[in-house]
Amino acid sequence: MRRVASCVATVAGIVVFVLVAAIAPTHGETTAARDCGFEAGPTRAVAEVLDGDTFRLDDGKEVRLIGLIAPRAEDAGAPRGGWLPEQDSRKALSALLQRRSVSLAFAGPRADRYGRVLAHAFLVADGSDGAQWVQVLHLEAGQARVFAAPGQDACVSKLIAAEKVARDAQRGLWANAGYQIRPADRPGELERFRGTYQIVSGRIAKTGGTRGLVTLDLVSSEAERPSAAGAPTTGARFRRSLRVVWKRDLKGILATGSLATGSGGANDFTGADIEVRGWIDVRGGPEIELLGASQITITSAQKNKRPVD
Repeated sequence: MRRVASCVATVAGIVVFVLVAAIAPTHGETTAARDCGFEAGPTRAVAEVLDGDTFRLDDGKEVRLIGLIAPRAEDAGAPRGGWLPEQDSRKALSALLQRRSVSLAFAGPRADRYGRVLAHAFLVADGSDGAQWVQVLHLEAGQARVFAAPGQDACVSKLIAAEKVARDAQRGLWANAGYQIRPADRPGELERFRGTYQIVSGRIAKTGGTRGLVTLDLVSSEAERPSAAGAPTTGARFRRSLRVVWKRDLKGILATGSLATGSGGANDFTGADIEVRGWIDVRGGPEIELLGASQITITSAQKNKRPVD
């Protein structure tokens, strides 16, 4: 009977172990991954790091880390391969991933137009440091900035918090003048960054829009350029300031803690200080289009504060 009881206990223990193993995190899965609702993907070995946000797996597939953007030579108009922050970012990612395996997790589209896999990556536990979120480590090291494309902004607040650690410490790219936070009141300077990803801070001068769009014009301190060579400016004309634009049908793009366009109206926030991140375009002046809530943050929500002169 003792032998039977022992066998039963052993079998029961095995069953419990199997059940626990089935529900416990495996490989690189973390509490963060589960809490963020990421869809678990495969675990593969890293074969080669291609740049500061892309690497190749042992099966030949290329993975583009989502939620961040690494430095590029184009950021500073430098020759390809000659921009030190770009090289530093690639080296930092190589140091993280070399001779390691990663577990992938998905949020939003799984591939880009180049056929690269779009994923979050977690280092597979090796018995010492456990599973770690590659994006968070890279951002905390100051080797990338947060960039959340539509559909890929799950738990982006965790990434922004990691970026802030590096920003506050002036670590990595944040110590480089090429990645300073740009002042919105210098639209002429912003125009020179057309086609690049920038973080801009400024104060809302006015709000507006059409039936399909909402716009925020930020305070400018620059006089408008003459419309033709030698033509004088008249009165207090100004170059059009930085304009932030988003589509009205993007529900909830500005969540609690950011701008709200509720019953009080967006005009309630005229004079508020904001930080906005995105690609600079020029349409009569510099412009940033919002595609997700992570692109904009109120840094001073004091309503109807008088815009600076």
